[in-house]
Amino acid sequence: MQRSRSRQDGSRRRSNEKVPHVPHSTQSRPGTRASHHPAPGCAPVTSDGEAQLRADRLLVAEAHDVAEGWHFLTVENLAPNGRADALLYEEALDAFDRAVGTRECRHRGRVHGLTFGIRGDHAEQRIAWLRRRLEALRPPALPGFGTWDIRDGAR
Repeated sequence: MQRSRSRQDGSRRRSNEKVPHVPHSTQSRPGTRASHHPAPGCAPVTSDGEAQLRADRLLVAEAHDVAEGWHFLTVENLAPNGRADALLYEEALDAFDRAVGTRECRHRGRVHGLTFGIRGDHAEQRIAWLRRRLEALRPPALPGFGTWDIRDGAR
């Protein structure tokens, strides 16, 4: 199945279109201590101070985005594990497409989560609608596995 996704500039991209990959540096930075040798293509472990600095920078970046009219929703523990989970993942992306309409949008996927962002007229109401839809899609918690963690914000 080919899915269409919005780019930052509003144009659309098909899901089978290749996205450029930028490999992470594997060299240690001065002042950091790596507790293990990173796997090829993975960044080294960072120090507590550097991790806190990164977290602070992310909060500042999110505050800047919110000041520019962006509204965000994040879903964690969203890890497709089998056909049923993959279909739920697709339904979550479809709900985002419906919530966005013609507004400016962006989303970012990580290993076990997605962050959705909408900007424009009624973006806050659109994010609230998306939250309700994702709550309805949320699978039941399984012992030892939990379920989706849906929260406002980009982080």
